[in-house]
Amino acid sequence: MNATDIFSRMSARERTMLGALILVGLLIWGSCLWRMHDALSALQVSAQSEWSQQEAWLANAEQIERELTAERDRIDTASTLDAAGLVEAVDALARARELTYELGAPMTTEDKLLRWHTLRIGIRNARLPDVIRLERGIRARYPYLSLDELSITANRADPRIMSVRLTVSAYQSRLAEPVSVPVPIPEPFPEPAPEEVPVNDVESPEATPGVLSKPEETT
Repeated sequence: MNATDIFSRMSARERTMLGALILVGLLIWGSCLWRMHDALSALQVSAQSEWSQQEAWLANAEQIERELTAERDRIDTASTLDAAGLVEAVDALARARELTYELGAPMTTEDKLLRWHTLRIGIRNARLPDVIRLERGIRARYPYLSLDELSITANRADPRIMSVRLTVSAYQSRLAEPVSVPVPIPEPFPEPAPEEVPVNDVESPEATPGVLSKPEETT
């Protein structure tokens, strides 16, 4: 019995159900192929973009190297600030402008070459000229100080008075840090084993079994 005989013996309802099942299977298979095609297309576009970027970097390698060398020579690594130096610098700038401010705790992130320190400052009841002078003072310390964020909220009662929030960052070079080399700790010398001292056998009178000695009488 072949497939033609089986199909001819099916009723119309069974043929309809079989056709619907085959159609659903084809739709699922086609949907999987379409999703695979979309994924491969997206991967190809990403690879082409990455390849183009790499080609641009390689084509401008000499210019990038020159700019990097010039920027590195322009920066004094000894003038970079650690977390305490960042707090001290921002505090001095805000204090010189007689602002009412609060300093947050500095946060630090680092990699193999640099440490990045970030500090948030909140200023209350400030006037716009004072804020501008503070912003210029921070930018004058670039690249050792950088103003990352500035938000201003005006007072509803007096728009000339405002609350200001700033985020200032500084970086610290790790190139001048001494390289710590672990010093091996010598193992302690083993203590000498104590010498065995021979113990001489002490002869003791042997007791004769079954014989009791009479104690001597004292007068």
